[in-house]
Order: sequence, then structure tokens, then C-alpha cells
Amino acid sequence: MSGADFTIGMAAFDNFDEVYFTVQALRFYHVELMKRFEIVVVDNNPDSKDGQAIKSLIEGRVKDGGRYVPFPEPKGSVPPRGHLFDVAAGKWVICIDSHVLLAPGALQSLVDYFDANPKSDDLLHGPLLSNYGPHRVEATHMRPVWRSHMFGTWGVDERGKDPDGEAFEIPQHGLGLFAARRESWLRFNPEMKGFSGGEGYIHEKYRQAGRRVLCLPGARWYHKFSRPNGIPHKPTLEDKIRNHVRGWSELGVDLQTGKKDEPLRSMCEHYVTGVGARKGKPAMPYARFVQLCKEAGHEYKGGDPGVKLRGVVIGPTSWGSYRMRGRPLVAEYGFAEKNSRGKIELGAEKYDVCLAVKCGVPPVVRAAAKRVIWEPLDLWFSDRRAAQLSPKDWLSRMWKEYGFDELIVSTIPMKDAAERYLREVKIHFVPHHADPRIGLDWYDSAGPIVYAGMKDFLGQSGAAVIRQAGELIGREVVIDHAHHSWQRLKGASLVLAPRLSVRTQMNLLGKPTVKLANAAQAGIPVLATDDPAITSLFVDVRTARVEDWLDAKSLAPMLEAALGGSPSAVKFPADRWLARMKEIVG
Repeated sequence: MSGADFTIGMAAFDNFDEVYFTVQALRFYHVELMKRFEIVVVDNNPDSKDGQAIKSLIEGRVKDGGRYVPFPEPKGSVPPRGHLFDVAAGKWVICIDSHVLLAPGALQSLVDYFDANPKSDDLLHGPLLSNYGPHRVEATHMRPVWRSHMFGTWGVDERGKDPDGEAFEIPQHGLGLFAARRESWLRFNPEMKGFSGGEGYIHEKYRQAGRRVLCLPGARWYHKFSRPNGIPHKPTLEDKIRNHVRGWSELGVDLQTGKKDEPLRSMCEHYVTGVGARKGKPAMPYARFVQLCKEAGHEYKGGDPGVKLRGVVIGPTSWGSYRMRGRPLVAEYGFAEKNSRGKIELGAEKYDVCLAVKCGVPPVVRAAAKRVIWEPLDLWFSDRRAAQLSPKDWLSRMWKEYGFDELIVSTIPMKDAAERYLREVKIHFVPHHADPRIGLDWYDSAGPIVYAGMKDFLGQSGAAVIRQAGELIGREVVIDHAHHSWQRLKGASLVLAPRLSVRTQMNLLGKPTVKLANAAQAGIPVLATDDPAITSLFVDVRTARVEDWLDAKSLAPMLEAALGGSPSAVKFPADRWLARMKEIVG
């Protein structure tokens, strides 16, 4: 039917009965709309008895509005679906499973959308209805997570329960029903063979192309899941994994975590460790997963998630910096924890990794760990002589004393110095993240101006000058040096981050910028000193010279200007930090 406006089609494989009822339901229950449609069946096993019966059905009883397309190779669920778009005559193509029934009004809803959006480049889906009730929505989308050897779990968005509702964006959906404009179809990966692999992959492909994945509430459908006689096409786990590997590698992103550095990590964890798998579906040996990746054209280097690291984290366990940068890793990995402010005793068996946070690396730790990762933060701060050194001299001295294998630095100047002068050491740049307890909407334009931090950085007169400048512009100033002073950010209009004293090389170049990270997370603008550690990282932050901070009349207009500014767009949330640390630790 070459003059059709639209194509509705399906893939078939030895399932005449299913094809029969799906095709006849379209012809009998959507008869008026069929005048604008062609029905196409792409048969993936045309030489079988079922294949011949399907051919007779389409070329005999449905010949006026249907086409039978033999497609013997490659076998699979993705290839014949993709071929449907190659042979379709309609401007829009609806692809359904050959065991799907459309609810009353579903086809009309799709046609209305096509007519209203003739140039749309989006990918359309509709709500899956429950087989237990004609109006119960079972799923409007899939959540992008692994479960039971499948990528995607059913989810319901309340907007999808109204069949007259507007289309809305979703992360992904099952491929029992989807539709796209034929000329803008983005195609499946041509290397996908066998069954499964399209869910999640094609949806992310559309998003990466700047398009949308939508659920049209009126496009409702039923799916037959039960197969009492078994599945005729005999899907294999190996085919499924190879297809996922091909798709995810093409996109270059882990569709569950969003990480681009290793696009198959969550997939490996699911299949190798059995996380999320149903009882009776055993885990796969890591070596077999790596081999399947290789067969699919991808070299997996992520490491065996089934091998648990034996590690220890040491540091001043009562300090806030350790609680933010050390303790979460203890919880994440189940590592041992040792307080660096007391005697450290370790067993005879070596640890795979030791992370030392804001403390030295005792010889007993160096001897007991195969790999030592050192994160000094501002360890030099309480040592006046050390604080006067250059980053080059301080880092070189520390490496000779501690012999760490890897170094974590949190400012760009320290990263540059470490990469230049510590060639033997692996350097990791991990900016200090915001305190996860800080809200995302703490900003209040009528609130006080807040300094929440160490007294040392204000010097003898800094606090008095800041208060005086606040009085000149009629704003309350809150200065808090307590351990929990971060709580003062709630309801603040401006955060201050000056370093007016102890302006040594190490502090100016290496002091972590947690105040700015906290303010950015809270959505509060900042006024800071123009230190390289600050300005190289928070490039959009407003700054004032030290001499202006020490004169109330100079500082007042700068406070006023900063109050009208925007929060930094540079964000370092805690979950981003943890993800980065997991990459480092392994």
C-alpha cells in the first residue's frame, strides 16, 4: 500500500497465532483509521511452517492493506524491527510486538500526534496497560536500572494515567510499542544480532542527538507475556550481553550511572556479581564477561567487581575533613578505619589499598599496604615552617618521607605542581566537595551576610572591618567560627570566603575551597579574596583584594555588588566526589 500515510508493523518469528490476532485486531477494531495505514510484517523465519502461514495471511486476507517482508537474516529482535523502517512506505512508523493489542483510542491518539507534529524528530511510546484490568496503567516508562538480566524496570508516572493528557518525557521504555518519523529514524546498531539490547540504548541515542523520548498517554497497549509453549526463537544470555555491549560502547556512556569513563561498569557488576538478578539466575564468571565484550568489539578494562578490596582508611577520625573525605569510603567499601591521632596497629596480612586522609603515612602503614593513596588536604596548615614552603618543596619533602604511590590534590595549582615535580607518583585531582547536609535552596536575598569558618583567616581586624562594612550598607553580618558553622548558610544572602592572614604559598595555592563549594551548592553568591586556589577553580566567583577587605569603606560597595550577583555555576556535590573516589580506589 504505497500511498499510506502511516505504517504499523511488527517482527515475527514462528508465531502465526500471535500475528494473526494482532493483525486482525488492528483491522477490526481500528477499521476507520486503517484507510491511512499499511500493515507490514517482517518475518525473521520465513521458511518455517509458521512463516508460510503468516505469508498466506498477509498476502491473502490482508492483501489490500498489508505487506509481507521475508527477512531471514540476521536473526534477532532488533534487526527486523530496524528493517521495518527500511521498507515502510508511511511517513510515520509504529512498531509493535506481534503479541500486542492496542486499546480503544490508542491508534487515534498516535494519528492525532502525527498530524499535529509532522516534522517531529522525537521517539514516541505509550502506557502499557495491565492484563488484570482494562484501565489500569502498568507502566508509562522504564527506570534505567539493571534487574534480572534485563536493563530497565517498570515505572509509572501519574501524568500517564490520563489518556487525554499531554505527552511527557521519559527515560526509556519497553519496545512493545514505539513510533518515529521514518526519515528521522536514528537506527539501531547494525552489529546487534540475537535477541534484546535495544531498550535504553535507542532512547539514549535519541537524547544524544538532541531529541526527546516521550510517553503519549493515549497510546495505550496490552502485551502478552505468558508463553506456555516456550519462546520459539531461543534467546541466549550471550547474545543479550553482546548486544548491550555493542550499544553502550557506541554511545560511550553507562546508561545506569551516566558515567562516560567506563560505559560497561554497571553491566559488568550486574552479570558478574549477580546484583539485581533473580534467584536461579547465577552470576557469570568475570573472564567470560570480558570475552563476550571482546567478541562484541570492546576491550573491557574495568576490573572484576566480584573481587573485594581489602583496605584501610586512616586519619583524624573526629575531624570534619576526615568525616567528609574518609568515612564515606569506609562505609562504601567496608574498609577498616584507624585513627591517626593514636597508635596504629595493623595485622600481618597486607592491605590492597590504604587511604591516608589529612595525616602522615606511618611506616607501619606503608609496610602493610600494597598501594598507598595520600590525601593531605591542608595538612601543612598547623606547621608554620611547612606552610612557608613552595608546593614543589613541600610535596617533594612529603614524598621522600612517606613514599606514597598516589596523591590526591584538591586545587589546580597543587595539581600543576604535583604533575610537574612528582613524576613517579600518580596524581588525582579531586576538588573538595560540598557538605551533603547543605540544602540546594538555602539562599535568602533578605538574609544576613555570613562568614562561616576559621578565625585564623580573618586576622586581628578582619571581623571588625566586615561588620563595619555591613553596617554601612545596612546589612546584618554573622561571623561564626564553630565546628558546625556551615549551618549558618541557611537563609544567607551572601557568603564570605576571605583569607586575610596566614597568606603563605601553601595556603594561597593549596588550601581546599570548601566554603565556595558549600555556597555553590546552597545557591548563594560569594565574595572571596583573589587567591589562585580559589580563582583557578571557581572562575566565576567575585573577588576583592586583601587591602580592600581591610578597609570598611572600600569593602562596603563590594559587598553590595556581590549581594546582587549569582551563585557560582561550578558545583562539586558529594555524590560526584564519591563517584570520582570509586574510580580511583577501584
